[in-house]
Amino acid sequence: MANNENIRQPSAFDVLNSAFAEQDEEMKNRAEVERMRKIYDMQQTKKAAVAAEKTEKAGQEDDGDEASDGGCLGWFFKVLLVLFLAAVLAWIIFMPSGSLKELWSYIEGRIVTVSHAVTHSEKAADTETASTLSAEKAVNNDSAPSTTQANPTEITTVTEAAATVATTAAAVTTAKQTKAAATTVASQQSDTAGQEDIADEASQHIVVYLKSQLAVVYEPSGEIAKAFICSTGKASTPTRTGNYKIRAKYRWRLMIGNCYTQYASSFSSGYLLHSIPYNKRNAGTMSNASYDKLGNPASSGCVRLCFRDSKWIYDNCPIGTGVRVTDEFAPDGVYGEAIPARIDDAAHSGWDPTDDAPENPYNN
Repeated sequence: MANNENIRQPSAFDVLNSAFAEQDEEMKNRAEVERMRKIYDMQQTKKAAVAAEKTEKAGQEDDGDEASDGGCLGWFFKVLLVLFLAAVLAWIIFMPSGSLKELWSYIEGRIVTVSHAVTHSEKAADTETASTLSAEKAVNNDSAPSTTQANPTEITTVTEAAATVATTAAAVTTAKQTKAAATTVASQQSDTAGQEDIADEASQHIVVYLKSQLAVVYEPSGEIAKAFICSTGKASTPTRTGNYKIRAKYRWRLMIGNCYTQYASSFSSGYLLHSIPYNKRNAGTMSNASYDKLGNPASSGCVRLCFRDSKWIYDNCPIGTGVRVTDEFAPDGVYGEAIPARIDDAAHSGWDPTDDAPENPYNN
């Protein structure tokens, strides 16, 4: 008891001071924590600002690069466009005379060729359809000839029925052939009348006889001035018959297939009297095979002539000269001027034997 009494008990003042001290320590700790938190927040904010600034600068640089690239590409295409326009202008100014006309003629020829192909296809389809319908009509028509009629009670087998249909088709075919022959005669008569009209009206005219492969030049009196051996259109691309007039001329003419001809005289859209084709605009690049076919149908519809004869028409038959193409034989006793034989060797290859050019090996 004595020892316990000797221990000094803390006074109320001491307890209070201790409490205040603990409270101050806690407040200091809280203030330090708050200060540290603020410092951390400031650092994070600063880092975020720096990162945002870097990102913005990087984006601006990318935009600048893209804008720079776009500008370069834009200028590149502008320069290309200017160069292209300059090249076209230079070509128009300095190109050889008549090239635009030749280009248009080539395009016109392509259009006509396609038109011919479509026309022939349509005609073939129409003919086939008409033939089929005629046969069907003949079979079903009660007024058909008695030799082709069939009594249903008499047809006892499929074979007899087929034979009846075949007989009917034969009768229809015979009728069609008769009609076609009459049409041909009428067409020939019409062509002859057209020739007489040209002879009366024109000061000079040309008649192309398809069956004789001759182009004959007539004087107003009806006398023959010249007769030329030619090559007209082959069966798949025939020369169109009818009455025409020379409407344009070309010293060199660009043709279908990127070939050229000399002394071309156009008498209808896509149809011309011209020389043998050349691979290039060069007199030494003639198609040897085409020259050898003179006197036989071989063209795509035009009338091919040797150099000598195409030049004669070019020089002596002015624009407006009548041209008649007829599916007839030339008059008896009319023959074309002889075509010189071609020398088949390297020195003469590609040259027309009738070409009067000094560099032509045939003239040496």
